[in-house]
Amino acid sequence: MINEFSAVLGNNMVFSRIFTAGVFTLFAILNLNDPDWFIWVPVYGIIAALILVTNSNARKLKLMAGCFFLVLGLFVFAEVLNDIMFIQPDDRMIGLWEHQREGLGLILAGISIVFFWHKEGGN
Repeated sequence: MINEFSAVLGNNMVFSRIFTAGVFTLFAILNLNDPDWFIWVPVYGIIAALILVTNSNARKLKLMAGCFFLVLGLFVFAEVLNDIMFIQPDDRMIGLWEHQREGLGLILAGISIVFFWHKEGGN
């Protein structure tokens, strides 16, 4: 079953890259109205760009960035960095888990970057 999934993904790798980069571009657009947009819009833009880049010279950068975003996302999700996270001056996010949502986005980013790095041949 895993081989069948890999075969289907291999045939549609260009679509998978474009779709995944589009999701992170959408994340960037959705963060435009946040008070901390200047953090998340560039972060999600960089993630989308790293997913689309297939240059073999960028392979180590992609692996390091993927691991960085994964670890950072785990820290943000686990509320380890709450003391230094941006505090919203209004009550727009009351009742929502703002930091956990961003942490999940970073975790997905790290997994996506490492996944596409692996599909390019790993190493």
